[in-house]
Amino acid sequence: MNKELQDKINELIAKYDPINNRNLCPNRPNKKNIRDYRLPVPGTTIHKEYKGQAHIVLILKDDFEYKQRRYKSLSAVAKEITGSHWNGYGFFGLEKR
Repeated sequence: MNKELQDKINELIAKYDPINNRNLCPNRPNKKNIRDYRLPVPGTTIHKEYKGQAHIVLILKDDFEYKQRRYKSLSAVAKEITGSHWNGYGFFGLEKR
């Protein structure tokens, strides 16, 4: 295949392929707007006992609240509690929901 033909094919793919061109598929969900299925509904609290202390995390729409501070991920909350990196879903027992 010559270069001119390959360039034309690439141009058409970029312009008309809905997988590679988000503008052609506006109803396609944005990954940022999809909630993880393992999370309880916003307003729910999850409880974790760690080293003899009770910890309560409030699930919010876009983040989490722990001790009146906001965190973007459960892993960040788990790190705050333990001092080391954890998978937040695993730490709070949400991985197999």
